[in-house]
Amino acid sequence: MGGIVDSGGSMTVTYSDVQDGVLPGMGNISIAPLLANAGPNDLNLLSDSDCIDSGSSAAIPAGIFSDVDGNPLAVVDPVKTNTGITVSIAAVDIGAYEFIPGASSLQIIGDHNCDGIVNELDFAFMALPWLETN
Repeated sequence: MGGIVDSGGSMTVTYSDVQDGVLPGMGNISIAPLLANAGPNDLNLLSDSDCIDSGSSAAIPAGIFSDVDGNPLAVVDPVKTNTGITVSIAAVDIGAYEFIPGASSLQIIGDHNCDGIVNELDFAFMALPWLETN
């Protein structure tokens, strides 16, 4: 998978989640973005992603009001603290998709404890009631 390569030119990167180290620039982070499904077709954020409300609403071009899925930008997530630049109500999220609190499409099939990954804890969540004796 590609990354950012320094080819001798200049660039400014701001309010981005950068893999393998933080680049100089306002608002950049370097953490796992916690994607709903890191495949090529679903880069929506999970509810505990630090990318939520961490972008810059000031960087959105005039006339752009929605993300690539058509969801409104700068949706207030009542659980997350805004760490980005707020222009109106909330900061946009880092990434192409705005996190929509309560959107059922972000649930991962098999993720019974809603932690963003399917693992043995999900199996235990599902299997424990079967193992209980009354």
